[in-house]
Amino acid sequence: MRAIQVLTTTGPADIVVTDIPEPVAGPGQVLVEVHAVGVSFP
Repeated sequence: MRAIQVLTTTGPADIVVTDIPEPVAGPGQVLVEVHAVGVSFP
C-alpha cells in the first residue's frame, strides 16, 4: 500500500511517499478506510 509519511515537521519538503504493509485490525480493533485527508504546515 502506498503511504505518505511525514518523518519530521520542518516543512512540506519532508513529505515522503513510500510503500508500507497493509494494516490489519487486531482483536477488539477496527480498520477505517480513509479516502482523503488534509495536511497543513504553519
